[in-house]
Amino acid sequence: MDKISVVEQIINYANEQLSAIGLKEYEIKIFKRKHLSSLLSLKTDILMKIVCDEFDVSHEQIVGKKRDADIIDARFMFCYLATEIVNMTRVAVGRIINRHHTTIINAIRTCQHRCEHETAMRNHLYYIKKRYYEYYENCTEA
Repeated sequence: MDKISVVEQIINYANEQLSAIGLKEYEIKIFKRKHLSSLLSLKTDILMKIVCDEFDVSHEQIVGKKRDADIIDARFMFCYLATEIVNMTRVAVGRIINRHHTTIINAIRTCQHRCEHETAMRNHLYYIKKRYYEYYENCTEA
């Protein structure tokens, strides 16, 4: 069983138990917020690995300062997909790749525009999403 499905099962079980013992709604929200962050972390780690594999760059390059075209493409794609698929805030994505949230906004807009107008970028987007959802499906089936 994969880490993601284990964490989700734990959260669901804990949710039921917390409700059953009569905790207040805000206490349950605090618990969920605390433990859902670990699930988000796993999802972003998976997404980062898939993006790195697709663009043939390292994690260090994506979070680093270099501005080579292939690294920027990977960085922008990660920003776009982290907000779209994982539903992360721009600030949270910025913390992961050591950038200001306004840089993330620009990266998302640029990636969207390039995916609309460039076949290569659109193909990268398609294959990354496909691999991410396949991975996630395999995790939940196990």
